[in-house]
Amino acid sequence: MKKYIFMRILRSLVSIFLVTALTYTIIYTMVPRKLIFKQDPNYNKIATTKDKK
Repeated sequence: MKKYIFMRILRSLVSIFLVTALTYTIIYTMVPRKLIFKQDPNYNKIATTKDKK
């Protein structure tokens, strides 16, 4: 019985890890990195002003 419970817990942890890893992989490969903040007005405002030193 202990082995069964241990294996169920282990399988659930592995499946949670795999689903999370697959989700992150799919999201980060499908989102174009250069266009993420293209229509964000706050990012464009910050990107166009030079740093004051």
